[in-house]
Amino acid sequence: MKRLSLLAIATLILSIFAPNISGASEPSPQEPLDSNSFIEFLILYKAEQTLLQQQYEEFEAAQLRSSQMTTRINQLKQHVGNTWYVFSGTTPDGWDCSGLVMWFYSELQIELEHSVTAQMHSGEIVDEPMPGDIVAFKHNGSSVGYHNGLYIGNDLFIHSPRVGTRTKLSSVSEYAGKHSEIVFTRIDF
Repeated sequence: MKRLSLLAIATLILSIFAPNISGASEPSPQEPLDSNSFIEFLILYKAEQTLLQQQYEEFEAAQLRSSQMTTRINQLKQHVGNTWYVFSGTTPDGWDCSGLVMWFYSELQIELEHSVTAQMHSGEIVDEPMPGDIVAFKHNGSSVGYHNGLYIGNDLFIHSPRVGTRTKLSSVSEYAGKHSEIVFTRIDF
């Protein structure tokens, strides 16, 4: 009895949605749903539910990443104008450009090497940057990076430029000028 009820429900659902799901023609009300059609429906339904679940999880992960990045970027902004450039430094007491990036990601439990070039290749190179992505600069035609920082959106990045300066907010495009290539790297966590 229970099996007939499920089969009747599946037949009704399949008769309504079958043309949209599998391209099949709508069964006539007199035709019973055969077991192959029922199995096909269940497989397609499960696949659709799995896809929807995956999309939802990806959305939630992106929201969490965005929230964590916003928090970390706001903390990093407190060092703008305050933390001095220190060659080989890796803490808010003093850092160089890759040391700043290294510290930022260590606060997210991600270990990066203390090297602009290594950091530039430590994740996915992207064309459309998001806040929290690494922005690296290299001379045109070179594979070696010479400077980097953290992209915060709207063509701006936070970086530690050189000896005698403090952590700074700058325009990505202005910093790159005409003689540098810009590489954005996304680190997944």
